[in-house]
Amino acid sequence: MDELNLDFIKDLKNYDFDLDSSLIAQKPLKNREESKFLVYDTFSDKIFHKHFFDIVDFFDKDDYIILNNSKVIPVKILVNSKEGHKRELLLVEEIKTGKDFTDYSVLTKLSKFKTGDIFYFNDIKVEFLKRTVDNLNGIFRFYINKIKLVEYLDNFGKMPLPPYIKRKQDFLEIDLFDKTRYQTVYAKNPGSIACPTAGLHFTGEILEKLKAKGVKIEKLTLHVGIGTFRPIKTDNILEHKMLSERYFISDDLVKILLDKNSKITSVGTTTTRTIESFFLNKQKEGSADIFIYPSHEFHIDRLITNFHVPKATPLILMIAFLSHKLKINGEVNFLQKAFSIFHKIYDEAITKKYRFYSYGDSMMII
Repeated sequence: MDELNLDFIKDLKNYDFDLDSSLIAQKPLKNREESKFLVYDTFSDKIFHKHFFDIVDFFDKDDYIILNNSKVIPVKILVNSKEGHKRELLLVEEIKTGKDFTDYSVLTKLSKFKTGDIFYFNDIKVEFLKRTVDNLNGIFRFYINKIKLVEYLDNFGKMPLPPYIKRKQDFLEIDLFDKTRYQTVYAKNPGSIACPTAGLHFTGEILEKLKAKGVKIEKLTLHVGIGTFRPIKTDNILEHKMLSERYFISDDLVKILLDKNSKITSVGTTTTRTIESFFLNKQKEGSADIFIYPSHEFHIDRLITNFHVPKATPLILMIAFLSHKLKINGEVNFLQKAFSIFHKIYDEAITKKYRFYSYGDSMMII
């Protein structure tokens, strides 16, 4: 890669675009499969406008689709002090567990807490222990074992929706709705604080139709944490550090990835980062902290994803995949064309009023 291209890749402003806030989806469609579905064919340089229920038409017998089956935990909670102070906590990562306690790294307004402060989550005692080493989060101790805490979160916690989803309806009604819809239909392993949203469009019926066609559905797990949506704060994207997120891949899927006998479609940037982390670390279980940007050589053939936030790491991954596909297709100016196509796709989606972000519409690069 020449120096000019590297300078272009590094510059955060090249991953920006303008979006009217009216296109940011505030709630999902009534039926998951009715989302709009934009397909970009890198061979023909054509854009197809479909609906997600048309996805079966784009797959052949023995193709693989790989899904992230992590389940979102309702980790947003309100705690109260005996003096009547209310604080909102977002439980980010389990740190330590014992017979009668569970420690969590928590995202909250740390200026509101000092060491030893006691609050209550319903009848569970919660103590602020200290700040994390990076000074970004706080370590809180819940005086209850992990199993019982998860039960409390399921019953009394709220889904950690992204901050750009703002509604005026009844809060309880919204939360009950989101506990179903801010979750993929195949979610199984609890551990995420945000949904792997590329999978939200799949239904059980679509998965069965794909299987009936001979498409092979495989699952892995990456528990989505702060790393996935942490904003880039440096003008040079190469200075950005991805925070690690836990992943798990089965022995069967490891064999499939290594054999690579058929086309592999990755559903979502979290699934993609898990696969690419496996090839980087050669570990079926571990921590994914890989930051994927243009110049990365992918081990997947196709990508399904949503429409992303400007300057965000998932958007950069999508552009990187475009660049990779164009390169292996023999395109000489693959990097410049990838950015051109990114703007072409997003401009067309905006013109046709696609719905953006977590509860928005879907796209696939083939």
